[in-house]
Amino acid sequence: MLEGQMGIVSSIAGQRGGSTKGEEQQSQADDHGARSKAVHTQTLWILIFRGHPHDIQSARVTELYIVFDEDESTNLTIQIQGQHPNFTVKEAWNGALPRARPHFFRRLEVATIETTSESDMHLRNAILGTPVNNTESDWTCQSWVGDVLTVLQEANLITVEEGDNALNGMVNYISRAPWQ
Repeated sequence: MLEGQMGIVSSIAGQRGGSTKGEEQQSQADDHGARSKAVHTQTLWILIFRGHPHDIQSARVTELYIVFDEDESTNLTIQIQGQHPNFTVKEAWNGALPRARPHFFRRLEVATIETTSESDMHLRNAILGTPVNNTESDWTCQSWVGDVLTVLQEANLITVEEGDNALNGMVNYISRAPWQ
């Protein structure tokens, strides 16, 4: 993890046990002892938007985006709103595709997660259960994404590698904006 770079550090980093996905994605035995496999998937993305009115690193906005189907008609955007010390988490269902939104810069895939039903909310609930940090004045939506990735790793919803790769990619895209 790029802890310390650009101030994007998970405020809950170091609390995870380093476990990886495994049994949670394996088939589960049904009543007859047969193996049944997950038939649905959800893809988690990090959305990055250019800062407005000035596109500088600290002004870039990050959000999380879950896609529940191939054509993205069922989607969920989860974002941090407000300013220190009054941040809140907001969710918006079935919004416009990210590329159609103002100031869109990049979409970075975190992971595709197998689920047993279309309405499985484990991923969503883990994200919404990640606390906002209203105590540190330099905590931002970028920090929140790092915190969420740590929570998802600890919950074995994504692997450590997936979380670290996503965080590194996010930092890379944010750092392409001028520093100020």
